[in-house]
Amino acid sequence: MGDWNIAPQDDDVWDIEFFRANAMTHVSEPERAAFHAFETAGFKDVVRPHTPSRRLHLLGLHPAAFPQEGRHAD
Repeated sequence: MGDWNIAPQDDDVWDIEFFRANAMTHVSEPERAAFHAFETAGFKDVVRPHTPSRRLHLLGLHPAAFPQEGRHAD
């Protein structure tokens, strides 16, 4: 399952409080509920089972300018 532009877990973004405080997309309850509905239907995240760290940030700005400010969006 992928390319949803949803961060289904808090640790999928570099700072969940920043995302919530700024009304960012990717972390709203309706987005997460829709994603979870597909998980319960049997669809799986193919990346997470193969990553040793919970903090997986694939998308983001240039790391030299903004280190640790990425997100993992399904």
